[in-house]
Amino acid sequence: MLEKKKILPVLVTNGRKLSNINFFRKIVNAGISDITISLKAFDAVSYDKFLPGAGEKVFSEIKTAVQNAKIIGVGVNISVTLFRETINSIDNLKNILMELNPNSISIDMGNPIVDQNGVKAIDLLNPIELAKTVEKIHLKLKDTDLNYSFYLTIPLCLIDNGVLNDLFERGRVLTTCHVAKGSGLVFTHDGHVILCNHFTSKPIGQFGVDFSNVQELHGFWVTEQMEKLRSCCSCYPHNKCKECDMWDKCGGGCFLKWFHWNPEEFIR
Repeated sequence: MLEKKKILPVLVTNGRKLSNINFFRKIVNAGISDITISLKAFDAVSYDKFLPGAGEKVFSEIKTAVQNAKIIGVGVNISVTLFRETINSIDNLKNILMELNPNSISIDMGNPIVDQNGVKAIDLLNPIELAKTVEKIHLKLKDTDLNYSFYLTIPLCLIDNGVLNDLFERGRVLTTCHVAKGSGLVFTHDGHVILCNHFTSKPIGQFGVDFSNVQELHGFWVTEQMEKLRSCCSCYPHNKCKECDMWDKCGGGCFLKWFHWNPEEFIR
């Protein structure tokens, strides 16, 4: 039914369960072939900081999951999120990506998370630090055969012009968010709909309550209330953005960042 409505299901996972090749085959046979494995650290020692005592096991499971994808014959994307904890191991990032050699690599900027207690930005780099990190990583990877791109959720004016132009010329950039455009939505494990995975405790709808099938989901997604919500998410964060000829490509960065940082201090 999803195929008929041209809705593409995407699986984003830490990859551990996919180390079981039989389980992986069930996922693919169910019709999910767009799979992204999220890489939280770049070596076993670093993973141990996230999961004490399990770093070696987790890192091995991720490697096995990527190998299983190649055995089954499906592509896999690796998603890397930049945190303060990981920026000191950029050389390790290059090494593990070369070893895994996935179909594609998405390098994401860490964004704040909204929960019941407010906005949290634990271990996150500020927008200027992220821009400098993007420049360093591109310098490390640009001469490899890796198919990588940066999902730039920061104002593009923060990145060195030469680097930014090179990124666009090489097709290494993804910008703007699905939230403002309404081009995607996220389901949680219990059937809630959230704007993105940074709003896990702020659902905007629920399967079985607001909709029960694909047709009702479409109706829910185009209501006036949802349109107003998307419009709020696409406001200019700074007056300079109104006159910027890069606005359509940039969008001022992820609007969530401006819940935590002051755009006046960053946007040039």
